[in-house]
This record gives sequence, structure tokens and C-alpha cells, in this order.
Amino acid sequence: MSERHALMVRAFLRAPFIVFIVLIGLIPSTARAQQTIRDYTNGMERHDGYIPFFWDARTGRLLLEIPRLGEEFLYLTSLATGVGSNALTLDRGMVGASSLARFEQTGTRVMLVLENPTFRSTGGQNAALGRSVEESFPVSTIGAFEVLAEGPGRILVDATNFFLRDAMDV
Repeated sequence: MSERHALMVRAFLRAPFIVFIVLIGLIPSTARAQQTIRDYTNGMERHDGYIPFFWDARTGRLLLEIPRLGEEFLYLTSLATGVGSNALTLDRGMVGASSLARFEQTGTRVMLVLENPTFRSTGGQNAALGRSVEESFPVSTIGAFEVLAEGPGRILVDATNFFLRDAMDV
């Protein structure tokens, strides 16, 4: 066996080991989702509401406990404070756009999807028309959140970056 051939055989035999190590590296992200919400949020401050959330003061993270996937709710943006200038018309409590929204799970992520109710088709007798309206006026995905833990009918996600963005385009 030539030296080059021997090197190729050794490289081939190492490849499954490298693939195995890479796959092992993926396990913590999927294993983490198997943790219960109670265990994951131990020591965090819980706030109940329509969508309960947890505040982790130690890391500065905001976690949402999503109780109802697929259920529509009213989503709107607003300014918590003004900027101190009437000329800018950015006043405290100003409400931005409002939409119908829902959470959908896709693999290890939960998406925040905005509906487009402006254009609808009853479909009824004409399924092609209904499909045409759906494809012409699609929904908007405005957030994708990593699943951190799960419980019966509930999913815990990290929404920190979503709430730190400039939703009002100031």
C-alpha cells in the first residue's frame, strides 16, 4: 500500500469519529429543550398574565412562557416614554401598528407570525381562489425564538432580543 493510499485510509477512518463529535456537539441544544420550565426558571422572577414571562435579573434576559400555540391575539407596539420634544411627535403612550398575531412552533424554534386580515377569501366553492389570496397576501414572521424548555401545553422561549429592538422605528 502506498503512503498516499495509507493516508487516505486513515483520513477516511477518522471521518466517522469527526462526524460523531460534531453530532455530540449538537446534543446540548436539543437536550436543553427537554428541561422543564420550572427547572429552567428556578430563581427567576415570574410575572403572570395573558403570556406569562420570567425576568432573569442575573443575566438580563426576558423569557416568555407561551401557553397557546396557534391562538390569535392582538399585537401592537407602543412607546413607554416620550423623547421630550413636541416637534418629533413621539409622545409617551403613542400606539403604533396593530395586528392579529399567533405563535407557531417550527422544530426547535417558535415563530411570532402576524396575520394579514385585510384580504380574505371565503374559499367555499373555489379552493383555488382561497389559495391564491393566501399566496398573494402572506403572513409576516417578525420573531423567531429558541425553545429553552417545555411543559404540558407550554413552551419557554428567550425573547430578550425581540424586546430590545426598535419596534416603533424611532
